[in-house]
Amino acid sequence: MLMDKKMLTQLKTVNVKFPKSCKNKNMQAAFKAFFSGKCGVFNNYVATENYVATENALVYRTLSVVDGYNQDVLCLRLVQEGNVYYLGNSSRLAYAETSVAFGRRCPNWGTSPSQTALEYNGIPMLPFQAFIEAGLKVTETVIVDQGGAETVKRITGYDRKEKPIIETVHFTGSTLFNIGDKTFLFDIDRIEIEHGIFNPFITEIPVKVDSIGAAYDSLVPELVKTAIDKGLIVKRQGEHFFIKQLESSALSPTKELNWEKEIVNIPARLTAQGNRDHVASLYNKEQGLVSGLVEHQGREHKDLDLQDGWYLPVPNTAVRSFTIIGDVD
Repeated sequence: MLMDKKMLTQLKTVNVKFPKSCKNKNMQAAFKAFFSGKCGVFNNYVATENYVATENALVYRTLSVVDGYNQDVLCLRLVQEGNVYYLGNSSRLAYAETSVAFGRRCPNWGTSPSQTALEYNGIPMLPFQAFIEAGLKVTETVIVDQGGAETVKRITGYDRKEKPIIETVHFTGSTLFNIGDKTFLFDIDRIEIEHGIFNPFITEIPVKVDSIGAAYDSLVPELVKTAIDKGLIVKRQGEHFFIKQLESSALSPTKELNWEKEIVNIPARLTAQGNRDHVASLYNKEQGLVSGLVEHQGREHKDLDLQDGWYLPVPNTAVRSFTIIGDVD
């Protein structure tokens, strides 16, 4: 549903509270100062003015012989058209609440205490690093709708017996937001998370919408909606939908002879909005249909099995999409 504007206009209304896991007195003092509109330095925590233009920030600063002077931005106070609201950073923090041991910084492997405290106080969260990678200005962000925090499972590797190693991770939740006259959706791929693949993304929605559900609906092409209404089999991998047209025995793949005079299949490369290729192992050039296995050139998608027939590939309607390289909370 549409986020209540009371959640966005929080200046001097955030009654800061802390969960039992957040006992750091400096952090607590910094939070109380920041959310009451004050500046101050509380050991590594700094509530500062004029971080960017008229926006104020709560940051964590560190100075060490290992990596020099660095900081993480924990939260921004944004001022837009007279309205003031807060936005927390859900990216994996490199320095906040970490320590240095044996000449190396011990990283955060999950949600940091400051991020836990921000969520505990109802502060909307987005991965700031993703904005940098996508070339978007986080300071111009206006949140429209949020899905809420959740816990998901992902595969981190495989043991000696080739069994998947699964970890439970926190995800700050899906978010619909505007930057200027453009609308964006931030989420994880809901199909891939079922396979243990944690694939966060930001995509630009083609129309103005006011809910996450409407955003997802706008990404589905009319051709795909019509196929679903007709009861046709429709599968998806990332940015591409695949509509079943024929049984596997109906067509032969386009073939060519290589210099060794062996028959080889010509794979079809599918690209949407400049993202990494999706490659189908079988392709019929005359019909423009694909079959076999569809592999993704990145790490984000599980192979898609289309061996039961010939499918028409249809890209979604996104204006552009951004793959998030850095980890998110």
